[in-house]
Amino acid sequence: MQFFSEGFDNHLYRSGSDVLRIAKHSQASQRLRVESRLLPWLAPQLPLAIPVPLETGLDPMTGLAWVRYRFLTGNPLPVAQWSPALLVEIKQLLAIFQAIPIQDLKRFHIPERNLTTFHRAIINARPWAGLPLQRYEINSIQRAFEHYLDSQQSHYTPCFLHGDLHPRHLLMDNNGKWTGLLDFGTVQISDPDYEWVNIFEALGAERFEVLVGPAPAIHKLAVFSLGRQLRLAHLANTSGEQPLLERSLKQVRQALALWQQG
Repeated sequence: MQFFSEGFDNHLYRSGSDVLRIAKHSQASQRLRVESRLLPWLAPQLPLAIPVPLETGLDPMTGLAWVRYRFLTGNPLPVAQWSPALLVEIKQLLAIFQAIPIQDLKRFHIPERNLTTFHRAIINARPWAGLPLQRYEINSIQRAFEHYLDSQQSHYTPCFLHGDLHPRHLLMDNNGKWTGLLDFGTVQISDPDYEWVNIFEALGAERFEVLVGPAPAIHKLAVFSLGRQLRLAHLANTSGEQPLLERSLKQVRQALALWQQG
């Protein structure tokens, strides 16, 4: 096995057609265990491949989970090449996710994420403390969260989410067909609009509206992006990861500007 890549949660190693994911901490270990139970059941219901576990276990030294699965072929498509037709296919995939009865998911212990509670917790945690933000920016961020919490946008019917639908997790073949979806580590039951936040950030508001349409609302996605990027900026600031901090703060300011325009 040779080192392949890593993220916040897992180390990845590859040997031929096999990939090994090893959890880096206890929370990631729990997520891998959820994936290992969920994905074999979910795979037959989807029109594209997902990393179904071939073997699972616990590291005898750390007690953390690991999972082995087949390497999925295909490559992420740069968002500059995305078309409305490809977004239609993504919408169809999300419709499958959203149609899964919540009761069927209970046995997999998928976490339920209440976004009202989540955004109230952000206000209380004040993740902007210590970040290089101006006082007027912090005031505007607080107003954005408070407006969201007081509006109808905070009301939703919960459904199943992939939770990290980033362009790099969608694989395409040489014929321009989506073939695979990676990284189910943050599956959750929550607001279906939250599923779009990664694609919204990658495309930018203008292209998002052109390719996806008027729903979900840009104003609402801007608030979701604010919360996500503030947390990343806080983590980056704490760990001293300057490039990530700079990227996250840029996204914070872009999201804030979009919210103010709305």
